[in-house]
Parts: sequence; structure tokens; C-alpha cells
Amino acid sequence: PPPAPPPAPASALRDVLPPLIDRCLREAPWTFASIAKKDPLKEACRHFIALAAAESALGSVVATDDALVDAAIEVTRLACGCGAKAASEPALDALDAIAASGDLRGASVRWAKALDARGDAEDAAEEDAASPSAREAAVSELVAAVAKCAEGGAASTQRACVRALTSTATSDVLHLRGDALATATRALVHVAVAAAGGDADQCAAKASLTRLINVVFERAEAHFDPTPAAAAEKGSESSSSSPPPPPPP
Repeated sequence: PPPAPPPAPASALRDVLPPLIDRCLREAPWTFASIAKKDPLKEACRHFIALAAAESALGSVVATDDALVDAAIEVTRLACGCGAKAASEPALDALDAIAASGDLRGASVRWAKALDARGDAEDAAEEDAASPSAREAAVSELVAAVAKCAEGGAASTQRACVRALTSTATSDVLHLRGDALATATRALVHVAVAAAGGDADQCAAKASLTRLINVVFERAEAHFDPTPAAAAEKGSESSSSSPPPPPPP
């Protein structure tokens, strides 16, 4: 008989996340933040599970990847502020999974463009007029929630936060910028200095911080103005590689 085809690779959104979100749902504490007597975290978990289950039951794509990602972002944001590590840690693992797999795409809200030395007010006005997208705002709020959780969480929660922040900040398809990037960096510095788990967790946070800084500089290097020495060297290379001028007639 012909060999069986290899199994399809596991999908972070459809295979890894559902059991993690289900754990978060079961462990989430009951808190009623509205007159409707509905718990926001539990409702967010149920929403994600319903999207994933509808797609699985029909055997076709019902929910888009963006809808599942947005639902997972909301679960993680709320879980980080629930005060229960049994609920926040699986949600942080879910964030780590979709950031590492490349399912979480986009960027965070950028800082407003400052006036440069030439006083380019027109460009600054255009920058200020561009309002952030819903995904950018959601990513910025998510990073703020994870960072806050890292600064006050238990050792295991801090480790989960460091993994999630590292995957998010170093993703090739998600770019942290503005306040979100500063907040993620500050959270990693906090854990590197005062990790609840001791030296091993501090070393892990320092390694993650170094990786984040390297990635940020690699991305920003293309936008840096060359130093005078580099500019002179580039100019000499271009002049040496250009053909000599034609002789005078």
C-alpha cells in the first residue's frame, strides 16, 4: 500500500490556541464589570472558542485568521489584568504561540512625528492626521497589559510574560514601535533586574532584552543618517567605480 501522507503541520490558531483558551476560561475568576452580569474575560474566551469550533464543525474556513487573532488578543489583554495566574499564563502562552508562528501581524501605534530641524510642519500634520488602525490600538493595549502583568506577577507568570514579549517584539511580521516598544523594553529591564524567580530568570530576561535591542537596531539601521566617515567612504567608492570622464576634444 502507498505510504500514508505526512500529517499537516499544527496550526497555532486552530490547534494550539483552543486548549489554552479553554484553560483560561475554566480558571478565570468571576468578576462582573457591567450591569449585564457578564464577565468580560469569560465572554472573550467563549467568543474565541465559538469561532474556532464553528470552523472545525463545518470543515471549512468560517472565521478568518484576523478574526481569531483579534479574539486571542482580547483574551490575553483581559487575562493579564484578572489577577489569577492560572488564567493569565495560558493566555500568555497563546500570545507567544501566535507571535512566534507569524499569525499575529501588523504593528503598534507609532509616536507622532516630531518637527525636524527644517520645521517640516506639513509632513508632521499628515502624520498626526493618520489615526491608528484597530489592530494597532489593540496591539498597543495588549503590550501594556502584558508589561504590567510582568512587573507584578509571580515567577512563572514573569517567565510567560518574557516569552510573550520576546516573540512579539522580535517577530518579522509584527513591528512594535512608539509607546508599545518602550513599554516592552521597560518590562524586560524590570525582570532582568528584579525577577521573582532569581538569577536564572534574570539571565533569561537579559538575553531577551539584548535580542530585542538588536532587532530594533537592525530595523532602524536603514533609516539612520550615515556618519561623516561612512558618507565619505561611500562617496569615494562611487567615484572610483564610475567610468573616467571622456577626453577633451
